[in-house]
Amino acid sequence: MQLYKLTNSKGNTKNNTHWEVGITHSLEIKRNPRLCSEDVLHAYTSPLLATLMNPAHASYINPLCFTVDGEIAISDGTKVGCFSLTVTDTFVLPKVSTTQRTAFGILCALEVCKDKDFALWALRWLSDEDRTVEAAKTATNDTATYAAYAAAAYAAAYAAAYAATYAAENNIKIDFQKLAEKAMEY
Repeated sequence: MQLYKLTNSKGNTKNNTHWEVGITHSLEIKRNPRLCSEDVLHAYTSPLLATLMNPAHASYINPLCFTVDGEIAISDGTKVGCFSLTVTDTFVLPKVSTTQRTAFGILCALEVCKDKDFALWALRWLSDEDRTVEAAKTATNDTATYAAYAAAAYAAAYAAAYAATYAAENNIKIDFQKLAEKAMEY
């Protein structure tokens, strides 16, 4: 399956693992692999999700993106883990505005946060009715903190990561790719 791998600007990931076209990296197959561990090699199902989630997952400055072939062993909806990845080509990441990143974080948070004040603020923000900091502050509660301050790429990506974790723990299915595509409309 074609996937997308992010690296730093020199083609390296954690522990100085180097990626370039033609290279295959493989790990020992584990029975119950975990994401965010050395059990798997991480990748994305789309370049859009790679771009949106980079601040929360790797925080690469000027990242390189490679197309890779691999079989998904585990996924949280925002990223995937594989036991082997083969680099096939390079890929130019899409440009995403701060507004689009913010919309993505809010849309993800709305999937798991059912607080009425937060939902009201989020819908007003998404409709461009009220995007002020004051409005965000009035909507803030423990569940919505990340999204309420999603004016920065990091907060938006962390809102999505938080939503993915919460959804997994509560058996909620979220289509993050669909939310990412919707966010691009903002």
